[in-house]
Amino acid sequence: MADYKRIIRSSPRTLLVGKDHTRLTIHTAAVQNISESLYTHICDDSMKASPSEVTVLEDVEADTFIGFCEYVYTGAYVTPDVTSTEHNEDGLSLETQAAGGTRSRTGSETISTPGSEFEAEDAVSVLALEPESCPEPEQATTPGIQIAQLPNHPLYKNWDRLPKGTKMKRRKQMIKKKLPVIPGKDLVLPLPVSVPLPKEPVPVEEPVPVEEPVPVEESEPELPETKSVPVPETNNNNKWREAITTTRSVEVPPISPYGKLWERFRALEFPGQPASLSTNPDLVFHVKVYIFATRFRIEPLRQQCLTSIHRDLCNFSVNRNNVSQILDLLDFTYAHTGRYEFSQKSPIRDLVIHYAACEARALAENEKLTGILDSNSEMGSDFVMKLVE
Repeated sequence: MADYKRIIRSSPRTLLVGKDHTRLTIHTAAVQNISESLYTHICDDSMKASPSEVTVLEDVEADTFIGFCEYVYTGAYVTPDVTSTEHNEDGLSLETQAAGGTRSRTGSETISTPGSEFEAEDAVSVLALEPESCPEPEQATTPGIQIAQLPNHPLYKNWDRLPKGTKMKRRKQMIKKKLPVIPGKDLVLPLPVSVPLPKEPVPVEEPVPVEEPVPVEESEPELPETKSVPVPETNNNNKWREAITTTRSVEVPPISPYGKLWERFRALEFPGQPASLSTNPDLVFHVKVYIFATRFRIEPLRQQCLTSIHRDLCNFSVNRNNVSQILDLLDFTYAHTGRYEFSQKSPIRDLVIHYAACEARALAENEKLTGILDSNSEMGSDFVMKLVE
């Protein structure tokens, strides 16, 4: 248990952390209680020219050192949220480019596309160049109409050419001779009278007689002679074989290799209290604190980092929008850690590459994975070995 009275009474030490030299302070007793190597590095006055000299830690980020201070004073560091993606004025991600550079609009406003509008002047010119072609009317002939036939008599000869007086005289003669009289005051020929044309009879085909098939008597095939074979008496062995052959085989689906990897990953356990929980955790931050704790040999903080990142990876769901976080985690971990730590394989590398193997198919959809594996041969070999375990 930490001696808080001793910590509060100890003198604070000022440090310039990070490339920007952020000024931070911490009690010397708190540092000595956690790590002797760190205390010697930043708080031992015998290693400095003057006791008032400020310690500079340029190779440590300010946020990482603040996380260490949170662990020193409270026993657990705070897991920060991952930085949100920047957006433009339209609310779209800067990494996303609209295909074609156009957007649809709503309402009465329309967007004219080059080549798609129909101009009125062009339409008029086209109509002017192409005059309308009106087909000439054809004389319609109505079937079933016939002109009335006049008797073949001299009184009807050249009737249309005769004057009206002559027509009247001939009309009187027609009445006397009981011939058909042309009616009307103008004594013109009668109008066409519709006479229905006779319908042609539709020939009806006579049905062709169908010959009924003559039934043929089928003879039953003769079966070959069979010889009687003696049936052996059934014993326990035969019954056992019959039970095996008659029992329907049940196919057990093979377990996916990714399923086995997931089972082993979730079964991992690390001692120590985890860091605070975040709904959108910065996974790389856990590795940064882990590297700081490994450098100054703070084993409880290393275990807390492993517990925290294992918890967050178990709750992490990879998709196309966040797959870059896992790839960045892979790249950062293998770029800033070694294969061996304290004569043992790096547990942070093993944990991260184990999760990457569980999500191999999802990560393979991103082209960045190939570049990361090509740039680090140790990552590629660890990735393959974890897949075949």
